[in-house]
Amino acid sequence: MRNVNLNILKFVESINNFCLSLSKIGLEVSYQLSAVATVLIVKG
Repeated sequence: MRNVNLNILKFVESINNFCLSLSKIGLEVSYQLSAVATVLIVKG
């Protein structure tokens, strides 16, 4: 039973890590988009 609990914990942890990396990617993308938009606005 203990093994099952450990596996579930590892599974949940990997899902959390996956979500964290997704949100980091999302933040970077939105940051780059806003930087591009700022450049376009300044040039425009």
